[in-house]
Amino acid sequence: MPPYKRPLDVGQFAVAVNNKLEEKGWSVLRLAEELDATYEHVRKIAKGLTFPSMRFLKDLCRVLGLDYGQMARLVVADKIEKKYGGIPAELAGKNPRFTQIERLLPGLSDEQFQTVLGLLQGMDRRNRNHGRTQK
Repeated sequence: MPPYKRPLDVGQFAVAVNNKLEEKGWSVLRLAEELDATYEHVRKIAKGLTFPSMRFLKDLCRVLGLDYGQMARLVVADKIEKKYGGIPAELAGKNPRFTQIERLLPGLSDEQFQTVLGLLQGMDRRNRNHGRTQK
């Protein structure tokens, strides 16, 4: 199975499901069979096109060995993001651009994180030295 490449518009829940499928070497079809669910329903969940019910989420977490509480939070966060976009981040005083970066951070190794952090710090330092800032 090729490594899962996350499209930028896929939520954190779908990414977690796909990462676990990859880790187990399972296809969406195999997951559907394990859950006794239709392929089409599981495919839509894995692609982030729909969200599972809480009952289905419990079964999915049990079968994949995922933490139900954590996955339930990801589902809620993804639903909010899908419905409201960057508005909740703005209300929390965050720049909505940060959420694009935050979503990618869990997939980085410690070494990759330090590389990205150093890159961002260097860019910030260069911009401050040249009087440039992002508006």
